[in-house]
Amino acid sequence: MKRRLSVVLALAMVFSLVLSSVVMAAPEGNKISNELQLTVTVQDIEGATIGVNPDLALTSAVGLYDCFTVSTTPGGHEGETVKVKLQATPATGFKLEYVEQDPNNDKYGQYLPLPVENGVAWFGPSTGFPLTTVTDSMFRVTWNEDGTYTFKLSIMSGENFTNELASETVTVNVIEDDPMALTHATAGAGEVASIKDSESLMSAIAALNPTDEPAQYTVTKEGKFDYVVVSNLANGVSHVDNTLFVFEVTKDGGEITTNDFEITEISLRNNTEGINDTFEIVDGKLKGYWGPAGGFLFADKAATAFTVKFNAEGTYTVNTYAIQVAPAAQADL
Repeated sequence: MKRRLSVVLALAMVFSLVLSSVVMAAPEGNKISNELQLTVTVQDIEGATIGVNPDLALTSAVGLYDCFTVSTTPGGHEGETVKVKLQATPATGFKLEYVEQDPNNDKYGQYLPLPVENGVAWFGPSTGFPLTTVTDSMFRVTWNEDGTYTFKLSIMSGENFTNELASETVTVNVIEDDPMALTHATAGAGEVASIKDSESLMSAIAALNPTDEPAQYTVTKEGKFDYVVVSNLANGVSHVDNTLFVFEVTKDGGEITTNDFEITEISLRNNTEGINDTFEIVDGKLKGYWGPAGGFLFADKAATAFTVKFNAEGTYTVNTYAIQVAPAAQADL
């Protein structure tokens, strides 16, 4: 009896499966309407991007500051609330600032501290900001110690800003050495400073064999001669922001005045560009500079020849060097 019952149950299961397959089969019939068609393309959301622009020097030097910019694109995350995270290794040895670029903020244009705690800095208000296309978020880093620094910048979204949408990592080598090197030479008045095309000027200067050793020149009162200065980046440094070249003139055994020394001509230019107006007496030295007062980006070799004149007898010492202008409190927006 039990065996018959088992057989009956097994047959019932088989018939159940057969009937189920019949019920689930697509019904047949004649088409009595038009046919609609829908095409669907499924794709990933376009990713956001973040990048450090080429204005960051990837080789720099202790004591320099470097102004640089960061760009972002939102991809498919336009308007999403985000913050930017910076992870620094090592965590110390530099100072980081950002420029307030919101015209409605009372600190607009100012360089403001960007604190780095345990190697991490966050950019943006505590509540985040809407992600959009930006080409020039402005920052400034000041190098206090030599070493190799790695910075990872990430766009972070989500609750507590833990979801990384995009990132980029950059490495900067900071050296303990001079970022620039100068050489100089002398020539007869007008031999070099009168040259007004760069190719001829470089050829003339090369023939003078500039050196960084101290040089001497003898001239009569109110006599003129050309003084050539060649400047170049050194030790692999990529560029230097806000560079300015300085003349310091001292007079042995006597007090120097602003009338004792003047520049009458500068190579590749038609005038002295106001350089004589920059000279003033500072701590007993006649001090002046050439270039805009705020400095300029120095990124390549340069050479300048000056025709100089001393208007009073005596022995003078001319010291020439490059500086990086003291960091500004306000950015030029």
